[in-house]
Amino acid sequence: GPHIARSEDAGPAGFQQEGIARALPDLFEVGIVEQLLSRLDEAFGIAKDAGIQPAGGRPDAFGTKWMYFYISACFCIQRSPSMRAPFFSGIRQLPLAGWLPSIFPAVFLLIANSLHGQGDSVIFVNDNYMIGEVKNMERGVLVVKTDYSDSDFKIEWEGVKEIYTESFFLITLTDGSRYNGTLSSTAPGEADLLVNYGDTVRTDLNDIVYLKSVDEKPLSRLYANISVGFSYAKARNFRQFSVRANAGYIANRWLADGYFSSVNSSQDDAETIDRTEGGFSFQFFLPKDWYLVASTTYLSNTEQKLALRTLGKFGVGKYLIHTNKVYWGTGLGLSYNNERFSNENPDRNSMEGYFGSQLNLFDLGDISLVTTLVAYPSFTEGGRWRVDYNFDGKYDLPLDFFISLGFSLNFDNRPVEGAARTDYVFQTTFGWEW
Repeated sequence: GPHIARSEDAGPAGFQQEGIARALPDLFEVGIVEQLLSRLDEAFGIAKDAGIQPAGGRPDAFGTKWMYFYISACFCIQRSPSMRAPFFSGIRQLPLAGWLPSIFPAVFLLIANSLHGQGDSVIFVNDNYMIGEVKNMERGVLVVKTDYSDSDFKIEWEGVKEIYTESFFLITLTDGSRYNGTLSSTAPGEADLLVNYGDTVRTDLNDIVYLKSVDEKPLSRLYANISVGFSYAKARNFRQFSVRANAGYIANRWLADGYFSSVNSSQDDAETIDRTEGGFSFQFFLPKDWYLVASTTYLSNTEQKLALRTLGKFGVGKYLIHTNKVYWGTGLGLSYNNERFSNENPDRNSMEGYFGSQLNLFDLGDISLVTTLVAYPSFTEGGRWRVDYNFDGKYDLPLDFFISLGFSLNFDNRPVEGAARTDYVFQTTFGWEW
């Protein structure tokens, strides 16, 4: 729709006449609009003298811009009989015309609100600014959607000086505090979080590590990605197919996440090699960057003769570092391991403990790295240890595409007879994320 915007050096001509004419075709004729525009300088002066200014220096607040125009319109219609007569004679021909003069302010503001659409503002350290819809900020990157670009803008968070939002967000701070509210800067590098139906929390912008818009439908809290890879060689008709997928949902106090990964290799006159793993986890966030976690995972691979290993875990974790550049967390708890094998070995069950750590690096331009190490000492099989290690690297491409490199290793110091102690796999895939 048309946007009625005024630039600093444009004067009254900064208002787009065609935009106004399109916005109110049933109430104004172009000739009246031209008369209206010719008096805007005087009207702006009166509005400013009355003390109507952008709150906090916000460059394009909805209330300020449209209040200027509304006051200007009413002032010009009142001061100009040549405008007032045709204006009200025109609306008398409309249904319920007797009510329109009294409800004109409400009608106008409703029209203005429908035309405005986007009300979030971001001011950068170089004093440039952007107006649009702030969608999220994660891993040090702010994503803003605008009317004038088909693609979302991605901006480094450290380049933001001030931010003002009308949208509501899930907000996470470096100390693990989590809020639901809006943001309004009070000074460069600072912001008030308006949360809990009116409470205010003041914080530095650098202490904000996560923003997620919750103004949209519940689907806006979902995230997902999928990637695939394929290799083929003429020699012995070698073929390999890889697929990796991840999806989750984040709420105010909890996170649900699932993943799947599979590699299948086959060639003539050789046994097919297959490795499949997946899992589901649930995290409940606690104060001070602590969290509870419950998860279930499964693994099958031919190298360790595993038809299926099912693992259930429950534990507690904490982020030791939680910034816009690095996440580093640790956790420990209990796990129950159930294993079925592809050879003649009997099934076995084991009660285990676990402890591990995860490091997430994302202040590397378009590259992000995640590495996880978890050890499982068995309580019921004395001397048995298992170790799982994962490394994931991702290079972001335009339009939410990416290239990923994954490495997974599973070690068991007491495998069943005929199985290897170690199994590992490399995967290179191309994918898309949402």
